[in-house]
Amino acid sequence: MFAQIPVWQAGMLSQQTIVRGPALLVTRSCDLDKAKNNGQPAIEFLNFLPLQSFSELHNANRNKAEELRRRALEGTDTPYSVLYLGDIPQIGECYAPLTQPFSLPAELFKVEIRVFSPDETGEVPEADHRRLIAGANDTRVGRLGDPLANLFVRKWIIHWTGLSPAQDADV
Repeated sequence: MFAQIPVWQAGMLSQQTIVRGPALLVTRSCDLDKAKNNGQPAIEFLNFLPLQSFSELHNANRNKAEELRRRALEGTDTPYSVLYLGDIPQIGECYAPLTQPFSLPAELFKVEIRVFSPDETGEVPEADHRRLIAGANDTRVGRLGDPLANLFVRKWIIHWTGLSPAQDADV
């Protein structure tokens, strides 16, 4: 999650703008650490979802906001088009509309690939310890934990395909 990056603000064609705001990086992690033969990152674009203020939703439609929070706390998949994230440091209580993905050029973040030690990554020595690092516009404030990341993948699949993966499937 990023606190401040250029975010595409959806609206009518004449009202669409780019502003700085919070966003959730949704590019698959296995795509992030791929390198070209020269060692430079292979990725050209990073994919995001804008993060929306829960309090603004609450002010605009209290019933919809309370229903979103209630369903998230109950652990249900619905609504499929929204991922409730809760209270995020430096961002506040927020949610991500899955209907508004956008891409930014990776060069905007001056990305590079670095190799870390197993101690730094917390992974076994045999694991790949390459990581994509942002040299600019790096305002990361957190990441999704595994349960929320898995819920995101389920919702993403259901929302965009209409297909529901098995509850216990490793998506």
